Amino acid sequence: MHHPAIFVSDELTGVCESSKPAVPSWNFPVQEFSGVSGPAVNPLGIWPVFPIASRFGDRKRFIPDPGLIRWFEETGLLPGSRRNFRRLSARYRTWTAAHSPGRFETDREQEAAIRDELIRSREVIERRLSGKRVRHFAYPWFEWGRLSEKMLGETGYRSSAIGLSAQRPCNQAGMSPCLFTRVSGDFIRTLPGRGRRAYGEIIVRKAARRLVWGRTA
Repeated sequence: MHHPAIFVSDELTGVCESSKPAVPSWNFPVQEFSGVSGPAVNPLGIWPVFPIASRFGDRKRFIPDPGLIRWFEETGLLPGSRRNFRRLSARYRTWTAAHSPGRFETDREQEAAIRDELIRSREVIERRLSGKRVRHFAYPWFEWGRLSEKMLGETGYRSSAIGLSAQRPCNQAGMSPCLFTRVSGDFIRTLPGRGRRAYGEIIVRKAARRLVWGRTA
């Protein structure tokens, strides 16, 4: 599983300095810039950062225009302070008033991308599990959409698991096998048995990971 993340808006939310890897968070979609200045490091300027979501949600991918990337490389403003970012944001709004920052994928592109990801991810796992067939799917970050649910059935999956929500707090008889609810692996340790951990202890550990690594899992 590639755990794909995509940009889903043209609203500028941050930047990444050129002297650092263009991965401000563990799920940063570096593939958006492949072929522009390199897939992981931009030696010429700064990366724009836009709102991010899972590929398997219903939101369409925002594809930055190469002209936008070049404009960022020429601005010379690095995000060393909030003041600098405010100045950059103002320049970005002025620039986008006269130029297109990019485009959103079409319905056909979105469907093809989800289908391709489901098929390729299964092939990767099956190559590592000789003789086994993958028929069950767990959505990365618990994010899912109606199109992904449809694509699962068309690509041969029999069931899938989503996250808990107020609308679906537990699994019940008769519910769709493509919408099973699941809890984070961290919280499995709260179940009765040897090695059981207190809920509060797990929350503290997740908070510590957020502070140290910038993520909770």
